Amino acid sequence: MADESESAPAKLVVARNVAGSGVVLGIASGLLLWLGGYVGPILFIPFVILGAVLGGVLFGIPAYAFERKVMRERRQAADEAAARKAEEAAQARARQAAASPAAAAPAAAPVVVFVGGASGAYAAAQPSVVGVPGYGGQAAGAAAGASSWTPMGSAPTAASPSSSSTPSSAPAKKEPPVWPLQEPLCILETGREKDAWEAARALNLPPEKVIGFTTFPPEEIAKEFGLPIPALHKVSRVEAEANVDPGDLERIGNFIERHLDGGEGRVVVLPSVENLVEAGNVRNVRRLLEVVRDLAQGSHGSMLVTLDPVSLPEAHVTLLERGAFKIERS
Repeated sequence: MADESESAPAKLVVARNVAGSGVVLGIASGLLLWLGGYVGPILFIPFVILGAVLGGVLFGIPAYAFERKVMRERRQAADEAAARKAEEAAQARARQAAASPAAAAPAAAPVVVFVGGASGAYAAAQPSVVGVPGYGGQAAGAAAGASSWTPMGSAPTAASPSSSSTPSSAPAKKEPPVWPLQEPLCILETGREKDAWEAARALNLPPEKVIGFTTFPPEEIAKEFGLPIPALHKVSRVEAEANVDPGDLERIGNFIERHLDGGEGRVVVLPSVENLVEAGNVRNVRRLLEVVRDLAQGSHGSMLVTLDPVSLPEAHVTLLERGAFKIERS
C-alpha cells in the first residue's frame, strides 16, 4: 500500500476544488469592495490578492482535513476487510492441515494356509497381486513348506508361522516435536499451529508456567491441550477486547515480559510468526525475538516459535531463524 502522504496529492480533488472556490470568492469580495467605493484603485490589487489568499485558506484547510479523514476511514475499512479475509484464509489452511489424512494403512498381512499331507508339511500362501506375474501364493507356499516343516506334537520353533507376531494394522503414532528447554529461543518450521501446542503438552509443565498466542479460539486450545484460558491470547486483526492485533508487537512483548518476570522455568508459545511479519515489519519481529530470547535466557525460560517457510521470502526466514535453535522433525 502506498504511503498516505504520497497518495494524498492524487486523491484530494474535493479539497482543491473547495480551495479554488474560496480563491474565487476572495477575488469577488475584493471586486465588490472596489465597486462599492470602499477601496481605491491603488489598493484594489492588494485587496484582491489578500481576498484570494484568505478565501483559499479559510475554505481549503477545513475541506482538506475533512477529505483526509474520509480517506483514512475508507482505507481503514479496506484494511479491516482484507485482514478478515486473510485471517479466514489462515484458519482455513490450519483446519485443512489439521484434518490431513493419516498414514496409509499397511499392506494386507500374509495368509497362512496349512495343507495336510503324508509328511505333515504346511505351505504359507500369500494373496496374489493382480497384474504382477509370478507373485502367486502356491509357489511361495511350496518354498516355505520345504524349508520350515515342523513335526506334529513338537513345539513350534521361532521360524514357524505360529510363533511369528501378527503385523499391526494401526499406523505408528506420530511423536510430537522435542522442545529443548535449555534453549532460550527455538524455531519449528511448520504450517500447522497445533504442532507447537503438542510440543508444549509433551513437556508436562504446570499450566501457570505457560503462556501462548493462538489464531484458534482459546477455548479450543485450552480444552484440547489442558491449558487455562487466561494464559492464551488470540491473535487477530478483528477488533475485540480479548484479541491482540498481530501488528501490535509492543503489546505482545509486554505480555511475554510480564510472564517471564514471574519466575524461572517459564515458557512462551508463539505460533505462526509469519502473521506478525505480514502485519508489520520483519525487522521489528526480529527485534521482538531477540528481546524475548534475552529475557528467557535470564529467567532460564524458553520460547517456541513456529514459522511456515513457504509463506515468507527466503531472506526473511533466514533473518528470523538467525541465532535460534531449529527443531528438526523426527
